[in-house]
Amino acid sequence: AAAAVRLTAPESGAGFARDVIDRAQDVIAGVTAMRDGVDALHREVSAGVGTTTARINVLLGQVHDANGAVARLKAQGQASAGPESQRHSALAELAGLIGITTSTQSDGRIFVTAQGGAALVDARLRQIAPAGDTAAIGAGDLSADRPATTLDLIGPDGNVLRRDPWSPAGAGGTLGALIGARDGQLPVAAFELHRVLSTVMQALNKASN
Repeated sequence: AAAAVRLTAPESGAGFARDVIDRAQDVIAGVTAMRDGVDALHREVSAGVGTTTARINVLLGQVHDANGAVARLKAQGQASAGPESQRHSALAELAGLIGITTSTQSDGRIFVTAQGGAALVDARLRQIAPAGDTAAIGAGDLSADRPATTLDLIGPDGNVLRRDPWSPAGAGGTLGALIGARDGQLPVAAFELHRVLSTVMQALNKASN
């Protein structure tokens, strides 16, 4: 009986070790798939930041142009319902994409300010730059290198007169949510998955040796 135990015990131990290794490999495959999914989602969110920012810039331009038309028509004593309606539609969409406050001026123009106090539209137009990026996070990278965001002051001919630093972290609306996911939740998730993957792989290497 003792001999039987000596013969079967090593086989049981080897089988247990094999089972542990197989389970660890399953965990590695699952975590790797989750990490790749987070990277793919990060690229989608980054692209969403770009398209949302581009749309915000279009709407800011529409508000600025409508302001000029409204002020000109009012100064001439003419009806300005048309451009006012267009501006109202642009502002309504804009308010869903980014947190803003508005103030109506005596000449009929509406100034637009971002959360935090940065002017987006006053007597002149600003545009947000750059539109965004689509770079993958990489393994556990919590500080993806991307260009600084600026508010560009636009001249009458469309050229950039000045670039002012601007942090979009508290932008609010759709843009704020996307930036929060791109720069906050998703990098943290990627880091945690990378940490788990490294831990399991180290354990697997020890079990295999």
